[in-house]
Amino acid sequence: MVTVNILLSTYNGEKYLSDQIESILNQTFKGWTLLIRDDDSSDSTAEIIKGYESKDARIKFINKNKIENIGIHKSFKSLAKFSDADWYFLCDQDDVWLPNKIENMLNYTGEKSEEAKLVYSDLTTVDSNLNIISERIRNSKGHEAPILKDYLLQPTVTGCAVMFNRNLRNY
Repeated sequence: MVTVNILLSTYNGEKYLSDQIESILNQTFKGWTLLIRDDDSSDSTAEIIKGYESKDARIKFINKNKIENIGIHKSFKSLAKFSDADWYFLCDQDDVWLPNKIENMLNYTGEKSEEAKLVYSDLTTVDSNLNIISERIRNSKGHEAPILKDYLLQPTVTGCAVMFNRNLRNY
């Protein structure tokens, strides 16, 4: 079976964090581990994480005994290094995942590979009440090969829509 680590770095995320964790708990693919690192929040984020960790063994608060601010990039790097998995998903504290997100992305290319792989999806942007702002952030042109200038002139890969394998993490 394929192993999946979901990497979630938090900072003052109390307003949205529970919705995001609930959306992960409701995934159709159940074989995941949620690794959470808090970057020294001053609100109740750490308490929310501890509450979920006590309810579900798949949720790991990796720095609950040493909460310090190291910044978002180092925080995600420490999450990626914390535990081995076949696949890693990046996760923002204010996301809400559709129930089949993990399953769909794994079905696309969930096999183990010796190659470094990154898979990304489109996403829908919403407001704080989950009202849709934009159904898609990319303009789809069917299955045409991407044009390099399109990648250079507009953001094409959003961290919260990314899955990568262990070999890419190691690279």
